[in-house]
Amino acid sequence: MIFLKGYQWPFDVRKANDSSIVDLLCAEETKKGNRVYLDFRRNPRGLENGFEALSEEAYDYLNNSNALFGTPIERLSKMNEGAIELYASHGIDLYSERLEIAVCAQHCNGGVTVDGAWQTEIEGLYAAGEAAGTFGVYRPGGSALNSTQVGSIRASEHIASRGTVIPESTDYKLPEIKYGESNVMSLMKELQHEMSCAADFDRNLGKMRELYKKVSYLADDFFNVAVISDNYEMNSLFKLYDTVLTQRSVLSAMICSGEVIGSHGSAFVDRKPAKDSEKRTTRTVTRGGVSELCNVSPLPNGELWFEKLLARSRTSKKGI
Repeated sequence: MIFLKGYQWPFDVRKANDSSIVDLLCAEETKKGNRVYLDFRRNPRGLENGFEALSEEAYDYLNNSNALFGTPIERLSKMNEGAIELYASHGIDLYSERLEIAVCAQHCNGGVTVDGAWQTEIEGLYAAGEAAGTFGVYRPGGSALNSTQVGSIRASEHIASRGTVIPESTDYKLPEIKYGESNVMSLMKELQHEMSCAADFDRNLGKMRELYKKVSYLADDFFNVAVISDNYEMNSLFKLYDTVLTQRSVLSAMICSGEVIGSHGSAFVDRKPAKDSEKRTTRTVTRGGVSELCNVSPLPNGELWFEKLLARSRTSKKGI
């Protein structure tokens, strides 16, 4: 729990929910080149007169955890001593030093289009987990692993049922590689930095459009722009090429949904509040760096009662 009395907010915090405020502040400072820390050694301002200053949710959380006492490190020791030990194993002593933090991506809720067998549009190529576009913006928390397991099983069963099938190879014309003073690593760092500034969870449509134009130009003329010093950099060259193509597709999807849908899910677009009353019923489909909104696919079976589905699954496995 953080109290920031007198802080000059760079945005209207009323447009963000409580759990996003600290994330937004953290991202704001790191984009400026500053470093952000958590200090577990002392209580934040606002708790001088007791824990009653906390919100009801925070108070109930600590109360139910029997942790309405002491400093943050003392409360953490009570609730999750393993976390302290984990940091200590990496040379970070929370009892004597601050913990540097930053906002990062936890999940990718989009991905490559797959069918019911988790096969992509390229025959013989399958994708599961966060590589596949099966999670969706309303993916329930904690279901990522289950989705990955189901997708992997469906893919393996489909592969096994087909036997050994070798798809026809696609002709690929090798590009002409430019040699000289390498710019691969500098381009990679530049694109990563600009992507983080424009298209993280705190997104800016204007900056995303500018970056999209830049990566589109780079994608179209990549092998004339990118230069390597020798063949040892070949792997880095094609990793950069993959990054450029991926950024173009992701930016296209972000811009499309940002313009039409606005803030939704974990995306905060132009710091405008999400339209909570409007549930999203579309998905963003991207091909060749161009995106459009399409209706979501219907559920293959309307029967979702767990026991009935379980019984049907068992019957199917018995061959009945």
